[in-house]
Amino acid sequence: MGLYFKYWGKAKPGLDEAWVQYHLLPYHSLDVAAVGYVLLNQDHAYLNHFLRLTGLSKSQFIAWFTFLLALHDIGKFADSFQSLNADVLKKLQQRTSQRQYGLRHDSLGWILWKNHLRQQFQDKGIMPKSTGSKRRESAPHVLDFWMGAMVGHHGQPPQPTTNRLPRDDFDEAHDFAAATAFLDDLIPLLFDETPVFPACSSEAIQLASWWLSGLAVLSDWLGSNTRFFPYQSQAMPLAEYWEQAKQRAGQAIQEAELLSCQPSLSLSLADLIDVESHTTLDPTPLQNMVSGWELPDSPHLFILEDVTGAGKTEAAVLLAHRLMQAGQGNSLYFALPTMATANTMYARMKDVYRRLFVSSANPSLILAHGASDMSMDFRQSVFPEMPPTADNYGDGTTPAGAHCNAWLADNRKKALLADIGIGTVDQALLAILPARHQSLRLLGLVNKILLVDEVHACDAYMHELLCALLRAHAAAGGSVILLSATLPKKQRQALLNAYAEGQGWRKPVLQATDDKSYPLVSCLNAQGLREQVVATRESVKREVSIQFLSEWQAIDDLLSRTVEQGKCACWIRNTVKDAIEAYQQIKAQHPDWQVDLFHARYALGDRIDIERRVVARFDKSSTAESRRGQILIATQVVEQSLDLDFDTLITDLAPIDLLIQRAGRLRRHTRDVLGNRIQGEDQRGAVTLHVHSPDVIDSPTGRWMADFFPNAQKVYDHHGQLWLTAKLLHQQGQFKMPEDARRLIEGVYGVDAQDNIPQSLLYRSNEAEGGDRADASIARLNALSMAVGYTDASTNRWWDEAKTPTRLGEETTMVYLAKWQDGVLLPWADDPKHAWQLSAVSMRTYWIAAEAATSDLTQEAIEPFKVGNLPAKGKWGVLLPLQSVAGDRWQGVALNAKQESVRFIYSEKFGLMVDAEPVKKDAKHESD
Repeated sequence: MGLYFKYWGKAKPGLDEAWVQYHLLPYHSLDVAAVGYVLLNQDHAYLNHFLRLTGLSKSQFIAWFTFLLALHDIGKFADSFQSLNADVLKKLQQRTSQRQYGLRHDSLGWILWKNHLRQQFQDKGIMPKSTGSKRRESAPHVLDFWMGAMVGHHGQPPQPTTNRLPRDDFDEAHDFAAATAFLDDLIPLLFDETPVFPACSSEAIQLASWWLSGLAVLSDWLGSNTRFFPYQSQAMPLAEYWEQAKQRAGQAIQEAELLSCQPSLSLSLADLIDVESHTTLDPTPLQNMVSGWELPDSPHLFILEDVTGAGKTEAAVLLAHRLMQAGQGNSLYFALPTMATANTMYARMKDVYRRLFVSSANPSLILAHGASDMSMDFRQSVFPEMPPTADNYGDGTTPAGAHCNAWLADNRKKALLADIGIGTVDQALLAILPARHQSLRLLGLVNKILLVDEVHACDAYMHELLCALLRAHAAAGGSVILLSATLPKKQRQALLNAYAEGQGWRKPVLQATDDKSYPLVSCLNAQGLREQVVATRESVKREVSIQFLSEWQAIDDLLSRTVEQGKCACWIRNTVKDAIEAYQQIKAQHPDWQVDLFHARYALGDRIDIERRVVARFDKSSTAESRRGQILIATQVVEQSLDLDFDTLITDLAPIDLLIQRAGRLRRHTRDVLGNRIQGEDQRGAVTLHVHSPDVIDSPTGRWMADFFPNAQKVYDHHGQLWLTAKLLHQQGQFKMPEDARRLIEGVYGVDAQDNIPQSLLYRSNEAEGGDRADASIARLNALSMAVGYTDASTNRWWDEAKTPTRLGEETTMVYLAKWQDGVLLPWADDPKHAWQLSAVSMRTYWIAAEAATSDLTQEAIEPFKVGNLPAKGKWGVLLPLQSVAGDRWQGVALNAKQESVRFIYSEKFGLMVDAEPVKKDAKHESD
């Protein structure tokens, strides 16, 4: 039997702690290779994408991936790794070792490849001889990129090891001989004769290495599951074990529900909207258009621009299903801007998603965001429960089996492997950022139609990351559907360019750019760019009058009339501080009014309760009774997330696209004069949007915005665009949708709009423009350089995914609120399962950066409590103990970023507030 049978790959304590169970390294290597082999043979969707990426034939790719995957753990041949378990080393090799394990086994595998096995491949004729001299390293071969992806299966590429000698970790004579023996026996097991790596594009394999690594990670995790692959410590022929491993891999893949489901033969609008059988559904013009759109054999990028209420979501799902039928994907990921929009989408899809697939299929649906477990109707539906694993290398590395359990238990990540994933756009963006296990996210997207909603909400940083994601998804042959109210020409061009670049197509040229080119369907495929103007349905066309209010008294008068008439109102403010102050002032002047406050700085449990209350009062099913006399003071939390309908709407001045979005919450559904839902025309009279703004003048001062909104001056810091927004609306006195949409957007964001900004505001606007360019540059710096390949760890910096920025802005801290009573710390939320998650609130790190020890609660007491109770052992959060001070007010102290003690007040009514400010600071990031 070969030397390699004297090496262990996995080990754990036995039932009797005096002995250790272990799994021989060659058998674990074959377990993982078998998972990859079976998955590629059974799931043609995965295989077809890899054939596109690599340019290899089916037989070539399966054979070479299986072979090279079997070498993924060659780093465990290192003496330094084997010495981690002295007992097993003694049993297998009758010796001890003094080598210290300092470099992880994935990087050790890279050392073994570069310093020994690569030469073996050359000597055997598998790859050509090196052409470089001994004094300089030869140019990389395609197998270098492929092997880097295989050995780098622990979430990031292997570390560069230029200055590390093999003798630091290997007993070269013994370990190199064992690895060579394994290679010698592996070749005839997997090939009929000594293979020669086929000619192919080095650049293609270099790019494909990102997805190859993802498949290696997935195969390693499933191949490490002892439920399917029990430990084998007695030597048996490789050929015999290989047959067993393939059978076990088939069972593991089947139970993990990894194989793709087949799309149903048809999908209609009625399948997506549950209505009475006798009800006739009239598709919107957009839904009609995409249902008949010609789909050539090519990946596609669609951009659907239409007004709110035009049925974009249903149109996108109908279109995605048609793309699935055309073989351009077999599953979906909905990327939404916020947790609330993800919850809403989940509620819309949970009863109908199975209709996208054949009746015999068992598709999975996963909600993916940080609070998905708290969604009342969410249930996990992908991957069976994995048994706990006790695998332990002793090096602090999380074993693959444990990593698999933890990763798959996290729905944010698991959603990218589900048939229907619904979550925030952040989860998709992590696929192109240097976050650990990004390659598995990238793999999860490879078979999916990527559907991104509210694209216009992306700032400069997220827009640049989205372009990077489009390039990567396009390179893998993926199709994309982007939804937006309306996009500036520049942004639409950039998105199309990114997708075309990823596909290797020519840069498309926009044709539909005039004011009449809206609503619009843009479609880019191998045949080129097609743009088609589409009508919108009559019921969502609207004319909205604009009235500017600069005085508090005018707002008070408007709200008073609304209450007297038995109607409801909402005032959307741009900062939490402004919202709280408005609420306090209104309640002080009108203590008998029914006023509610809603913003993002509540503990999650309290925020969920407020959101439910707001929805019950103001959603499409609300009645005149629930709405009568109700006033809501809110921040941007009501801007996109919720299907709300107000009789009167006041909004602080914001950029034009956001004002149009907010206006969508004004008389959104047809009602009678009392406020009850009706069919037909709305009976509440003319629609007027009230904009709280400084006076609109032709020659504003440089502090036009800052003096009027001191708290909000940096929330939307391009004051020139705010002035353009106010000027356009003031001149018109109204806007019509969809007729005015393109002109308004280009009038504020167009390339020539800057010329119309008053000189006094140009300095601030230029600063904002510069900030946007800087943010875009940061995004380009942070995004992975895909072209360099997965092996280049020096080009791409790698972070823990909890710290990988998918959005820019001032740093925030997750704060866990606790009640400090009678010497006991209790979570703010009273929930048996998710108490600490529901007690969490996000706060600017400027205000809360660390715990502040007190005389009765020392740091020595706080730290073990965090480790034993908080999510992630408190690693990414700050505990804020609170004591009751008066009524529903609770008080606590924390350290700010300057390590100064700051006092905070929390109440269910107002949320988390700074009680004493050591330093006056702008409120840029208090907005939401």
